[in-house]
Amino acid sequence: MRKEGDILGDYRLRHVVSEGRFTRTWEGEQLSMQRIVMIEMLRSKVMRQPGLVDSFISDVRAKATVNHPGIGVVYEVFTNDEDTFFSREKLEGESLESLYQSGSRFSPLEIVVLLGQIADAMWQLKIEEVATVDYELHHFLIASKDEVRVMNLAVEGARDEQIET
Repeated sequence: MRKEGDILGDYRLRHVVSEGRFTRTWEGEQLSMQRIVMIEMLRSKVMRQPGLVDSFISDVRAKATVNHPGIGVVYEVFTNDEDTFFSREKLEGESLESLYQSGSRFSPLEIVVLLGQIADAMWQLKIEEVATVDYELHHFLIASKDEVRVMNLAVEGARDEQIET
């Protein structure tokens, strides 16, 4: 199992941010660029499941095709016998979910500005027919009262119109 300070190629792991069923997400540093990134790594037990590494890499490649200033950027994918991960932009801000839970308030103008940015990003995904998983409030990060960034949830495959981004 990986630990803080481990070096993986061009990346140093800093600390675990979250853990899911299939992945562990780290804050890391891309050494060559001297920038903080997020590293989403397949859990070792998952890597042994047939087809899962290929599916993970296909989804990362789908994310890498997304080009919109409001949607997080994917930098690269890495795989060897021990690790499979991708690095992505670290989005700054607080999620809509945590802002809602804390009772934060926005003026009508701020709401219009933020919703306009979200709609623009979602529309771009729709016109490019990018398949995604369902978006939830924690996928939208408010960097300031007038800027929202959206996590990149693109996946490989055909767009499902039942999933409205």
